[in-house]
Amino acid sequence: MKKVAVSLNEALWEKRLRSNLSTIEDIRIDGLNDLRAMQDDFHHWQTVLISLQENYQALLAQNQRLKSMLLGSIDECYCWPGNRCDRCTKIIELLGDFVR
Repeated sequence: MKKVAVSLNEALWEKRLRSNLSTIEDIRIDGLNDLRAMQDDFHHWQTVLISLQENYQALLAQNQRLKSMLLGSIDECYCWPGNRCDRCTKIIELLGDFVR
C-alpha cells in the first residue's frame, strides 16, 4: 500500500513538473512574441521620427529662406535704419516677434 502511495505521489509530482515546464515554455514563447511586436512598434516609431525630422528640417530651411527674403526686402528699400517706412517697420516687428 505504501508503494502505491509513493507511486501516486511520484506520478502526481511528474504531472505537475510537466505542467510547469509546459507553462514556462508558453510564457517564454509569449515573451518572444511580445518582443517581436515591440520591435515592430519601435521600427514604426523610427520611421515616424525620421519623417518628422525631415519635415522639421524642411520647415527650418523654408523659414530661413523667408527670413532672408524679408531682410533682403528691407535692405533694398529706400528707407534706412532709424527712419523705416511703414512696410519695413511691420516686417521688422514681425521678425522681432519670432525672436521673443
